[in-house]
Amino acid sequence: MTAPSVRRHPGRESERGKQVRADGSPELRRLREQLRDQLARAEAAAEPCWLTVETPDVELTALLDHADATVVFDPPDRDGVIGLGAHRRLLDQRGATLTTKATEVLAELSRYACHGGAFTPRFFGALSFFPDANDGPIWEGFPETWFVVPRVLYRRGRMTVALERDELRGEGIQRVRRELDALLTHLAAPRAPQRLVARHEHRMSRADYRAMFTSAKELLDSGRAEKIVAARRTDAQLEDAVSCAELLSRLTARFSGCTRFAARPSGHATFLGASPERLISRAGTEAKTEALAGSIARADNMDDAIHALLSSQKDHAEHAHVVDAIVGALKPFAAQIEQDARPSIRELPNVLHLNTPIGVKLLSPPAHILELVKALHPTPAVGGVPRRPALRWIRDEEPMARGWYAAPFGWFDQDGNGEFVVALRSAIVREDMVHAFAGGGLVAASTCDAEYDEGTVKMSAILRELRDAPKLATVS
Repeated sequence: MTAPSVRRHPGRESERGKQVRADGSPELRRLREQLRDQLARAEAAAEPCWLTVETPDVELTALLDHADATVVFDPPDRDGVIGLGAHRRLLDQRGATLTTKATEVLAELSRYACHGGAFTPRFFGALSFFPDANDGPIWEGFPETWFVVPRVLYRRGRMTVALERDELRGEGIQRVRRELDALLTHLAAPRAPQRLVARHEHRMSRADYRAMFTSAKELLDSGRAEKIVAARRTDAQLEDAVSCAELLSRLTARFSGCTRFAARPSGHATFLGASPERLISRAGTEAKTEALAGSIARADNMDDAIHALLSSQKDHAEHAHVVDAIVGALKPFAAQIEQDARPSIRELPNVLHLNTPIGVKLLSPPAHILELVKALHPTPAVGGVPRRPALRWIRDEEPMARGWYAAPFGWFDQDGNGEFVVALRSAIVREDMVHAFAGGGLVAASTCDAEYDEGTVKMSAILRELRDAPKLATVS
């Protein structure tokens, strides 16, 4: 056997460039003067525009506790963004209707003038796992489909704001000036770390999981399904209201090789996480995806853990289902598909995965990324094989509503380019409650205790960040 390739992601530098720390600093005064100059140019033009200004250079999470924060998308290999407000919004539309409407909106917004630099508007958001997967009470306020073009988009060291004509005259321009000046001040202020102290956890017991596992195994042993992904939830109550900025900052520090994401559709609850799995990205006629399935917990002896995963027939069979399904789903859109002959090891702080990168040369004209998302989701990594009986089991037997968990989360532009991840290692944060999710693929060779323990390890991606204090009551 050839030596496995292991992907490691060093942590990104947490602070880049000079940061503004004092409200009256020369640097902050300079940024405010620049803002006034840019606003004066936009006011003189008196037309809808995208206004881009320089800002303090801080981490995205500095804005996540802002009242208007709506969405975060922060991939590991380039700068991410955080959006405030919603300049345009699309709700509860799917398929061709969503693509058509979004293209119309983005075409309109692309005609705006640009002051301070070029800007390409994008929709950011999420789809639910099923069209009706948001029925559970914890998903209140989360639409089945939710995409926004943020009114303000912050990227490291600069922000872009959408301005309509009526905001560029009279009292409107004064309100905009005050709003953006307050944002500069917010970014300049240092953010003190906050404690996250879970005082109570309620998780699915091993006995309850065994009942769910037995139900899935009956379907697997009968031959009606080859793989089923079973998910569960743990609810944690904290001593105080949860700072989403603090939680996502911790995930950013620990999971630097993952895509961090967050969405706050209604202002009352936030869905966030750190996903290791890209569903699909598209840039012109080039698309990239990956099969991420088959996993094992990290161990003190990493060589033994890697050998165990690479030697596991069960995990290789599970992984092969995902590779075959992804390739099959993309063939109608592809001129060429390339994949590694054997999986490599994807190493995360808490778990190892089998991973196969897949590159696609798309037919011309290339399919919109939303078409590719529709073809791929749900992959066997989060659903099962065959898809229909596995999804029927999930609907009928899982003791929770999946909502946005394990569903597509990402962005797209007017040209159909974009990137979506699978919303794994995720949780809902609502006041002092955190609802964390995890799942695992079951095949005929799966054992109940091993799968339960694997899910607990995956759940720790969120839950270990809530344990600043040693005392914790756990109920199973």
